[in-house]
Amino acid sequence: MIRRTKDELKLEEQWLKSIEQNLNKSAVQAAKADEDLFSKINNIINSKKPKFSSVSEAVEEMKERSGLNNYLRKKQQEKFANNTIMLFKKYPNIEQTFKNYIEDTGGYLPIPAVIEKVKSIYSSTVLEPEYWDDQNLIKYVVNLSLLEKAKKPQDKSEMNLGKNLYKNDSSDINDSNTDVFHSLTPASK
Repeated sequence: MIRRTKDELKLEEQWLKSIEQNLNKSAVQAAKADEDLFSKINNIINSKKPKFSSVSEAVEEMKERSGLNNYLRKKQQEKFANNTIMLFKKYPNIEQTFKNYIEDTGGYLPIPAVIEKVKSIYSSTVLEPEYWDDQNLIKYVVNLSLLEKAKKPQDKSEMNLGKNLYKNDSSDINDSNTDVFHSLTPASK
């Protein structure tokens, strides 16, 4: 048996009480202590008062918070700044030349051909080659051509291009066009 002195017993008793107090402090608290947190969460989830009066207001607020509105404004400004055609700023009469030429051709010429024709007209006036390679100029010419094509009604005779107009006439069909092995057959004398 191990004998302990009174001092050792008191120390052991104090040590056990301090452990008990520490355990009580860190032990699971009653529901009343957590009730505050639970009620806050419950109020947030089940609140009857809406933050916005309509869905569109909520969407607009989300667009503003996410930065979408700023992004769209910036893009719109860039688009407006980029749509200026430097050639037309410096030589405004060239724009009318493009309109006249595309109107006369009905918008059916290829875009590079239109640009080259106008370029040849103004070859002595416009000396800067980068004006003719401008992407905005190309887009402008494409849009003009499409608008001009939309104005003109299509010719009904062009509607049958590529169609076989003689599909019921059997006298016009050559046997060699219908028989795959025609060239392999021996010639008849």
